[in-house]
Amino acid sequence: MSIFSSWFSRSASTSLSSSPEPWLVSLFGRASKAGQDVSIDSTMGIPALWGAYRVMSESIASLPIEVFERKTDGNYPASDQPVRKLLRIEPNDLYSAYDLKSINVLDLCSTGNYFNRIYRRRNGNIYRIVRLDPAKVTILYDYKNLKIFYEVTDHTYQKEILEHDDIEHVKIMSKDGIIGRSPITVCMEAFGMMLAAQEYGATFYANGAHLSGILSTALPINEGQQKQILNWWNERNKSQKGGTAVLGSDMKYSRISATPAEANLIEVFGLSDRQINQIFRIPGHLNGDLSRSTNNNIEQQSLDFLTHTLRPFIKAIENEKNRKYWRTEANQEKYFVDFNIDALLRANTEARAAFYNTMVTLGIFSINEVRSLENMNKVEGGDTHRVQLNMVDLNQSNIPSPSNTPTPDNGKK
Repeated sequence: MSIFSSWFSRSASTSLSSSPEPWLVSLFGRASKAGQDVSIDSTMGIPALWGAYRVMSESIASLPIEVFERKTDGNYPASDQPVRKLLRIEPNDLYSAYDLKSINVLDLCSTGNYFNRIYRRRNGNIYRIVRLDPAKVTILYDYKNLKIFYEVTDHTYQKEILEHDDIEHVKIMSKDGIIGRSPITVCMEAFGMMLAAQEYGATFYANGAHLSGILSTALPINEGQQKQILNWWNERNKSQKGGTAVLGSDMKYSRISATPAEANLIEVFGLSDRQINQIFRIPGHLNGDLSRSTNNNIEQQSLDFLTHTLRPFIKAIENEKNRKYWRTEANQEKYFVDFNIDALLRANTEARAAFYNTMVTLGIFSINEVRSLENMNKVEGGDTHRVQLNMVDLNQSNIPSPSNTPTPDNGKK
């Protein structure tokens, strides 16, 4: 019996279809009912989807990431951890830390998964992190022993099976906890309709805004006459610049295609934008749709985007890094990776100032800690944590102050 008899494989690209080969589906997509081949590459030409990808990937990629060390008196940046430089500056020689985060989120949004290969030295320290094409990664699941391995195909089509801890794998909307589902696949028919609408609009204008129609006559004509009339008509309209056609006395032209207005093309494009924003939970104003945005609700929509859209992605990424980067239990208890979500407040100076003021007033931040967050140098005495003095214990609130305490009556007036 084969050692793989208790295994089954899952691939990120097979989520597009269960029958064709994964590489074939990844390249050419799958035909939708609208007649369009829906694939990740074909749908990237939809403006609202391209905008959604940019909003998601650039928002998370721009967030600072830090490796912390847990100590008895608090958490401190682990400056001696090799992985800290990889996450903050350069994970490998090919691209920067920003580039890696950006393409990881793009993979996550488009395929439902992202894969990074983790390279370790003999002592277990990580020295390189490289992104893998999701279409070239297959998950091998041993369901009897509950173990996962990753089969990776390189550019020469050579395959290599890697251990679970050698691959950083983040997934979204997984039905089995093993592989994520691609939004392009799940909503394939919606994207097929969007592509069909785009093709119709492009074809309409490419044809000089001419509509398809029928030339008809009550007189009997033979096949040769049909071809002669057809050639004349095509020659007359091949310039696609409009003009006037002169028909015979008994010949009529009847259009058979719908105009963009009759096809509700503008409404279809608007619906497409809203559907894409729904898929990724992106506020309309961040993706070019201001129809439902006002000066009063944009701020709240931005907070909702941070809380309900970015935060789940960020927590999934943090959890996987903390799960895979530290091989020993001692290091897992000692180190952790954390995104600085508060960095998104930097664009809002008023909200940032109010946040710092509250944290300093409550004694949570010192002045130098605030200055450090603003990339400013320390000042003398700025490490002291301070609180306001007009706060008293609730149990002491009924004790009269000395100024209100009555003086004893010594019989003097």
